[in-house]
Amino acid sequence: MGNNSGYFVSGDGYKADVVDKSNDAIRTSVIQGTDGVPPAYSKLTSSGQKFNIQKGALNKLRIRPQITNEQCESSRVVQSTVTSTNIVGQIFKASQDNINGIDLVLRSAEAEVFDDFESYVDSAALQAAWIATDPTELAELETTIVYEGSKSISIPAGAGVGDEWARTFTSTDFTGYVGTFHMLSTHSFTAAKIRVIVEDSAGNTNSAYAVQSAIGVWELIELNINALTADGATPADISDIVRLGFRLDDRRNNAIFYIDEMVSIPPAGSLSLKLWDMGDTLPESGVTSIDDGTQYEKLGDLGITGTQVAEIDLVLSGGFKNYHISEFVAGVALEIPTNEILNAGNYYAITLNYIDTDVDVYGTNPAFNYDYYVNGYAFTAVDEATAISQVGQYNDLMFIIYSTQDVYVELAGSAMNDVPNGNSLTTIYIEDTNMLRTTVLASNLSPFQVYEANIVNRPAYMVKGSKIEQEYNDDLSDEVSKITFAFKYYYIPPIING
Repeated sequence: MGNNSGYFVSGDGYKADVVDKSNDAIRTSVIQGTDGVPPAYSKLTSSGQKFNIQKGALNKLRIRPQITNEQCESSRVVQSTVTSTNIVGQIFKASQDNINGIDLVLRSAEAEVFDDFESYVDSAALQAAWIATDPTELAELETTIVYEGSKSISIPAGAGVGDEWARTFTSTDFTGYVGTFHMLSTHSFTAAKIRVIVEDSAGNTNSAYAVQSAIGVWELIELNINALTADGATPADISDIVRLGFRLDDRRNNAIFYIDEMVSIPPAGSLSLKLWDMGDTLPESGVTSIDDGTQYEKLGDLGITGTQVAEIDLVLSGGFKNYHISEFVAGVALEIPTNEILNAGNYYAITLNYIDTDVDVYGTNPAFNYDYYVNGYAFTAVDEATAISQVGQYNDLMFIIYSTQDVYVELAGSAMNDVPNGNSLTTIYIEDTNMLRTTVLASNLSPFQVYEANIVNRPAYMVKGSKIEQEYNDDLSDEVSKITFAFKYYYIPPIING
């Protein structure tokens, strides 16, 4: 087949369907296949990543399977705060001999409470601070419907469109800030809409919707200052904000917005992540120190980045975030014989260490009185040489650990940020142990903007440690600058220790 045929061809004799999503054309090449998927491979999932490409060059986009094998997925309560004198960590029992990325939920702890409404003695005191543009439609101090503490503010959404309730203050530079608050609405977003507004000393305003997804429940609203857009010809000067509040954009009789726990969060810094092998016995709170274990000092995917480090520096974003840390990998490059794998069955510690900012670390709610992860716990330590302290009986970090293992690939594809001009070429293949190409899914193909290689009838076997790779030979005059590369696969559900 020629380079421009639009066909994907499997080197192992699989049926390969290419779907051009840009014009819904389907081109098929059928070659007799022989292998099926064993029944043990009963779960189907996918992995993918977005890549910035180097223009006019050969780009190699590499990804591996990422399968959840340990997790405690809850981010309700702060477990502890990383500070210059406090390390926060999680003990877990490794069910696999590798880690291919982790998830954590974090928030920069150098936040300032803008208003939690606890200081107001009554509605009159609140109304003196939160000035309404319409004196007949005042906000009220609420003492029954609250998110935290004993008070919140209630804003009447039956007022007139354009009505505002706002606080004034000394000029403040909010460059790079994120604002968060909790909101409960009695009506849907289609019925009643409210905006967050900021105003500079010249009277220019920026605003953005606070969008509720449900009725009658508290929701965390988070807005980056950059997400607010100008209301007029001149945007507000973010370095000179003197007024902040809410503007009604659509109303409904008897509707009310309740607001609580307004927090401003400055630009965040960084923290470092380490991995420690703690041996085959569960570390004991009050007895075991972090350095009783052995630090794993080869974090990184040697087969993809070519480098490994002793710790990962994580650059934080402002606000409450779920971080997928793809750089935190251990023992993944199993196609490289000298790579250091993990000891499956041993206990490990992930530690979060201070660099330049305090960081809140989220996890389970101990009030539920349920141990969601039974082979480990969240802990703190003054330093690596001092005995660790378990945070609590039912406390674990919100952590997810991924691994790579044997899989059967049934689909691989790419999406580009612009329409390719037809002069670039792409090749997609599976690279097995010892860097061998075992299955070629596309060979020197002129790619579509969105396309996929569908081998669902004869999925391709991908041994643990191998990776799927796309070589994209970019034409310099092409407008494509970003490619999302992903694949779907079957796997054997791992036996986990959670």
